[in-house]
Amino acid sequence: MTGPETKDHYEWSYSVKKDGVTIRVTVEDARDKEIYSGYIPPSVKEWEEKGWDVVEKNNDREDGAIWRCGACRWLYKEAKEGTPFEELPDDWKCPKCGVSKDSFEQIS
Repeated sequence: MTGPETKDHYEWSYSVKKDGVTIRVTVEDARDKEIYSGYIPPSVKEWEEKGWDVVEKNNDREDGAIWRCGACRWLYKEAKEGTPFEELPDDWKCPKCGVSKDSFEQIS
């Protein structure tokens, strides 16, 4: 697990506009962080699907489904793990704290 001293950072941002309202999103992301208790903002695609226009974009967020353990906040990243979360066996447990699969929520 990486801590605040990690040098593996990635920044992405975008601005969207609709009906005279502009929203700017900027995120500094520690790529290898295993535990995350924050909020991952919507992707640019999600804004576009709701009729917002992209006016600026800097890099892309890490996409692919991310599931968070409700007990310890450990992250299961499908892109990193190689298996869609839904395809894990029913008896699969969180490798960090041992709770069952149904204790996870999809956050991205």
